[in-house]
Amino acid sequence: MKNTFTRYAKHLLAVLILFVVSNQLNAQCTANFTYTLGPNGTVTFSNTSSVGTGTPTLFWNFGNGQTSNATNPSTTYTANGNYSVNLFIFAFPTCSTSITQTIAITNVTTTACSPNFTYTIGANGNVTFTNTSTGTTSTTTFFWQFGNGQVGTTPNASTTYTANGTYSVTLTMLSIPNCSASITQTLSITNVSTTPCSANFTYTVGTNGNVTFSNTSVGTTSTTTYFWQFGNGQAGSTPNANTTYTANGTYTVTLFIISIPTCSASVSQTISINNVVTGISNYEKESDLIHVYPNPASNELTLKGAEGVMMTQLKIYDLTGRMVLTTESEPNAEIKLSSLGLNNGVYLYKINTSDQKTITGRLVVEK
Repeated sequence: MKNTFTRYAKHLLAVLILFVVSNQLNAQCTANFTYTLGPNGTVTFSNTSSVGTGTPTLFWNFGNGQTSNATNPSTTYTANGNYSVNLFIFAFPTCSTSITQTIAITNVTTTACSPNFTYTIGANGNVTFTNTSTGTTSTTTFFWQFGNGQVGTTPNASTTYTANGTYSVTLTMLSIPNCSASITQTLSITNVSTTPCSANFTYTVGTNGNVTFSNTSVGTTSTTTYFWQFGNGQAGSTPNANTTYTANGTYTVTLFIISIPTCSASVSQTISINNVVTGISNYEKESDLIHVYPNPASNELTLKGAEGVMMTQLKIYDLTGRMVLTTESEPNAEIKLSSLGLNNGVYLYKINTSDQKTITGRLVVEK
């Protein structure tokens, strides 16, 4: 009987000691915190607990499956609702206590996002991608993986594939904290050039601004197409081409060649034109209506019209188009010049007749 009483007394004493110690521990510290609601479910917590002595250990449970041991932590809730947040503090051997508060989250964006894109295959492996994703915001970020080792971070993007084949293209979009998603599409590239081609040409400058172009491109086939830009507003589409420039000057000539789907190339050259005659035209064909003699001439020159041709005016030009001699008379079938006073060279003449015709031709002076 005595032993039983002794054991009971010892047990009661232990309970009393534990009760007193627990009350003393709790009395020496107080758990507390405040919080600030940020945008889109973000919450920042500030620890305002007090302890008697020692450095407390903190344990936060945010009620969303996340925890922390930081003094002033933060978390992001991904769904609207009420959450119980618990802070437990312990400062051995003087303190252990906790507090629970309920917070309401109402500003989480619930709009879903869905990545998507279209693409356009251009020439020689070039592809342009157009972003058609939905649920994006001004803070949405994008990450492209083109399957050729290249990446991009702009909403729309482009890349060039250097080999034919099949490629997997992935677009990942991220709208923190409420959305992240990706999509992958497969595209087939078949138009990358495997046979190099090179555009080139030579040219020959003829009389009075006429130029002939000879195509010397390599790597062409029977299906190759050509496009010339002569720099004078004219164009051509044949392998070899020609054009006539109507004014002296410098012109840039470009030849484009396209061999679908293997090759496209271009080349530009600058040519100089300085033999266009601006004072008179059609001088290369001497008219049968006028007989000029002697031709070549030295100092004297006779121009005689055919039957019925009555001349009223004669003008002579040098090859730059500058008028060097002029004479007028009553309608006459013959004009004689006894002293030309012209240097050796080629000249052009223009004759006006009484019936309002203009006759042109070429004159050579040799002394």
